[in-house]
Amino acid sequence: MGCKAHLSESCDEGLPHVVTDVHTTGATGPDVTATTAIQDRLIARGLARGEHLMDAGYPSAEVIAASVRRGITLIVPVIVSTSRNARAGTQLCPGDFPGIFR
Repeated sequence: MGCKAHLSESCDEGLPHVVTDVHTTGATGPDVTATTAIQDRLIARGLARGEHLMDAGYPSAEVIAASVRRGITLIVPVIVSTSRNARAGTQLCPGDFPGIFR
């Protein structure tokens, strides 16, 4: 039982930081499922920004592609894969996509 609150905040330099969206989900739901809904609401209210900063739980390939289509750049930490395929060099990694990840 329980829920999570996903808060979006403006972070414009020299301006007050203001909470622009609150999205709630079930406590056991993965954060990645919240990203598109949050961006949709921000866009509908004219509050979408060019950059969306988030932690490592929110991005996925689908979310990154959807954000690019919306004109939003995701700024996220990239999780390094240490799987057997990554060590063997047979897995695509963030470095294989220059210009998409910062």
